[in-house]
Amino acid sequence: MKDLSPTLQAKLRSSLHWSADGISLLVGGLACLLFGSGMFLSRYGTETPLRIFLIILCFVLWFPISLRHSQIVEWLKSRITYPRTGYVLPPYLAENKSHPLALAAPLGCEDAMPPGEWQRVRKDRNRRVLLMFALIALPLSAMTYVHNRWILFAAGIAMSVALWIGTWNVQRLPWVLLPGFPLLGLYMTISAPEFVGVQRFGLFFAGSGALLVLQGALSLFQFLHRNPRPFSLTP
Repeated sequence: MKDLSPTLQAKLRSSLHWSADGISLLVGGLACLLFGSGMFLSRYGTETPLRIFLIILCFVLWFPISLRHSQIVEWLKSRITYPRTGYVLPPYLAENKSHPLALAAPLGCEDAMPPGEWQRVRKDRNRRVLLMFALIALPLSAMTYVHNRWILFAAGIAMSVALWIGTWNVQRLPWVLLPGFPLLGLYMTISAPEFVGVQRFGLFFAGSGALLVLQGALSLFQFLHRNPRPFSLTP
């Protein structure tokens, strides 16, 4: 990031600061946990009213959380994050070309982005995202059809590699997730080799969601510890 213009560096630091509280990871992890649990329960166990209720509950909660992820995150930030550190423009809005930041060059700012710099950064990010999705989608799909139990460990390693590619030199490395995914795959390889197909996929997906929730909760705890709520004189 050092070879970028000061304007773009500030933009990337703002994106990093926006994700520092872990709320987005927390909400996304909860959605993954609910979806994976619903998939696993739908293929595991006997037909009982409790099991059916839990399956319905998982998918009923998962759908609005996934559909309204950004709105839920912003609602939580407006009550937890912004009162402590001020408002930060979400990354998905900061890329809007109509945003005042894009008008820096016409206004003659010294730190304006050179022409094409943001496009270069965006292309680099898009390449990372495509590689990440490939590294995640292939092993997740394979574990549904490949019966070799070590595919779970391979999937965990692939997800950590994908995460490292996506966050390297851009965001702080999530220290819970990088070792967590391979350890999850290794644990399932050793302790749950009898699960196959959708059962295996759902259990791994739920475990990955639990890791995301843990990483998000720890990041939020650290954020709240570093940024206590300002003292207010109003009752």
